[in-house]
Amino acid sequence: LWPFVAACLIGVAPVARRAFAALRLGQPFTIESLMTVAAVGALAMACVDDVESPIEGPTASQAAPLTVAWLPSTVTRHRALLEQTAAEVGVDADMLALMVLVESGGEPKAVSPTGARGLLQLMPSTAARIAERHRLQLAGEDALFDPALNLKLGALHLADLLAEHRGADDPLARAWASYNAGADALRRHLEQGADLPEETERYVALLGALFAERGASESPAYLAWRRRLGAP
Repeated sequence: LWPFVAACLIGVAPVARRAFAALRLGQPFTIESLMTVAAVGALAMACVDDVESPIEGPTASQAAPLTVAWLPSTVTRHRALLEQTAAEVGVDADMLALMVLVESGGEPKAVSPTGARGLLQLMPSTAARIAERHRLQLAGEDALFDPALNLKLGALHLADLLAEHRGADDPLARAWASYNAGADALRRHLEQGADLPEETERYVALLGALFAERGASESPAYLAWRRRLGAP
């Protein structure tokens, strides 16, 4: 595996450097950059010993614990719930935690201007579809403020998207783009060449950068993102 990974990383390194530099400067991303960042994240995931790639859909027994060292306490306070949910659903705990970081900063009561709610910022209509598909109870929109339910529904949604795009050249980028912009927007992009929303491009690139740095002691991409948000 290592010779293959090394060769791939050498090949994508120039584009990845440009993508990460753009991320830190707050500049727009090309689709080439988005897919490269996601590829780097996938390769980083493939290098972890004895852990199945989330692209392949790990089973609950294979799901690894949360390992990102530089996550803020607003996210790590949910560690036990993140690890439990990731194991139950069969997704990567690090990926789930990073999505919580980007979506809500770890705030269970977060509400977006468009009405998305909770840790993983689920739209009530999306949450209702996920709950129906997986036969879960959703007692109204405010139920999405419950961390356990929100994480469960969001993790199931992520798992569904990863399964849907398994076999694609860029399953991580596609799953993240669909999560952010919706399946219809991604379909128009893939089939008709329509542009993804700029917010979605930034979302995919940021998650790719954070995921690629998840095994490091600190994340330059995370620090740059905090600075852009005006955080201390």
